[in-house]
Amino acid sequence: MRKILKHPYETSRDYKRLFELSKSFRIVCFVDYGDRENPPRDVAQTQAIEHTDIISIGSRGIDYIDAFDHKGESIEEDFIAQCKKSNLEFIDIEDEK
Repeated sequence: MRKILKHPYETSRDYKRLFELSKSFRIVCFVDYGDRENPPRDVAQTQAIEHTDIISIGSRGIDYIDAFDHKGESIEEDFIAQCKKSNLEFIDIEDEK
């Protein structure tokens, strides 16, 4: 039986903040993968893809989220919807001064 461990740091689900941070920083994230109860989680990072309007979240060549303008949704709306679906959490950073 798999034991679920707690982590010693605070995570956030403030997806609007993550969207803004992702424009300037690579942010460490945790995402669910698989469609079962208590799915495994993966460590991933955000990446704003240069010369495009795409924000991606992935790890080791696996893209969990590719957010962009489509179907009448803004990139931010698409990003937030995909974050919710992936049960994404991220390690928040202090704002630069």
